[in-house]
Amino acid sequence: MYNKIEEIYKKKSAYNRITRKFFVVYVVSFLSIWIFGLLRHTYISIALVLILIYSMKVISEHELKKKFYISIQFDKENDNTLQAEINKQERAIIKNYLLSEEKYNEKNITNIINHYRNLIVPKGKNDNFWNIITLIITVIIPFVDKDGINIDMISSIFPYFISLVIVCGIIYCSYKQIFTLTKSLKGELRMYERLEEIFSELLVEINFDRICYNKKGDISMDEKELDSSANEYEENYKSSNYVKQSQWDMAIGLQKVDNLKPSKYLEKLLEEEVEGNLTIEEVEKELREYYIEKENKNEVNHSELECDFVSARIVELLNKDDFDLSVDYLKYVHKFLFQDVYEFAGEFRKIDFSKHEKILNNDSVSYGDCTALNQSLEYDILKEKDKNYKEMNIVEVINNVTKFSSNIWQVHPFREGNTRTTALFIEKYLVSLGYDVDNSMFKEKSVYYRNALVRSNYFNNYLNIKQDNSFLIKFYENLLLGKNNNLHSRDLIVEELFNKDN
Repeated sequence: MYNKIEEIYKKKSAYNRITRKFFVVYVVSFLSIWIFGLLRHTYISIALVLILIYSMKVISEHELKKKFYISIQFDKENDNTLQAEINKQERAIIKNYLLSEEKYNEKNITNIINHYRNLIVPKGKNDNFWNIITLIITVIIPFVDKDGINIDMISSIFPYFISLVIVCGIIYCSYKQIFTLTKSLKGELRMYERLEEIFSELLVEINFDRICYNKKGDISMDEKELDSSANEYEENYKSSNYVKQSQWDMAIGLQKVDNLKPSKYLEKLLEEEVEGNLTIEEVEKELREYYIEKENKNEVNHSELECDFVSARIVELLNKDDFDLSVDYLKYVHKFLFQDVYEFAGEFRKIDFSKHEKILNNDSVSYGDCTALNQSLEYDILKEKDKNYKEMNIVEVINNVTKFSSNIWQVHPFREGNTRTTALFIEKYLVSLGYDVDNSMFKEKSVYYRNALVRSNYFNNYLNIKQDNSFLIKFYENLLLGKNNNLHSRDLIVEELFNKDN
């Protein structure tokens, strides 16, 4: 099976298919320049070979991007997008093979991941050091006689020695380039590493695609529920500044967890900010003046006030290039967001509480003890600091992010605004780690996000209900990987809690 997988990868890999087209051109050009050099100017010939190797690399990358331009569309020069497209196609190739062999299941994929993970050779120390030492010793030996090293002979031949070293260096570099290119043409360059990554991503997919189905294997929606014809069309503001718009989408979308909606005035201001006519500071100034006037007239809508100011603060915080994985920074996020709304902004609660959850039939999650909030958060953050995300595959990254955000939210250190604070804190953390975050997820799925946090922390030993992270994992898959998992809060309903009354 492994040989077949490797054969398919080498033959059908998107990058390999494109690169292979340059093989004939490369060989012909290389041989022509080399023969020309042997007959006339060797040094010029070697230089031309190096130029050729580099040129072929540039041309290959350009053609590869051109090949995928139709599927990329919005930015053919974006390397991240290109790599994502290549990964998508390579996953599809491997997945189709597994499906055809009826081996597309969690057990087989896990075994395959372990197989290729064991074949990956760890990068050790640079072995070229010993090659260089050997070369130097070989060159020096002829200058050694019975009286030691002949200095006069070395000085007279030193220029020739330097020339020899330079030529050897050029030849060695050329050899390394040719070796690398040959491996690439064969489809063997980083093959084990890439296959391990591909199957890790497939494992994520197979683990959570099944959540779309109920225990009987049927889609958990009937024909009527699948009919979207009666749904109203939602107008989406189209902006040339995608980043700014996505930030506002997240900021306002997060307010839905507390059933808050923005004022018409903020909607007008954010359009101006997205178009570059106002800064975020000017938006906040306009809001303060607006609500001062409303207060004088005794016309303040406090729900809109909270939504407007917190949304603006979220956007402002997203634009700040700062983050610290600490309890103090978590407090700072809460204080920054809610400074215009709550007197207790940035302060931990001093009472224990519970909250009726609809998906739990009005049962509640067990939140952190108010006397040990700081200790609980310090413990979770200390464990997080010990992790090295650079050494994790995508499955491990998603699982760790899920667990960490779930733990932070479960503590529930503030009287209000915990979900919004957690969401901002985690996003700032992910950005600091170098991950791209899809802010649009919070535009429509913030309620699902909170309900997923509830499910990840709720347990009931009497009814044998366990904590379930899978729903939160689906959210983070969409957030970080751009997947299209179906996210519906109705799937998070704990049926056992509703059936116990019958």
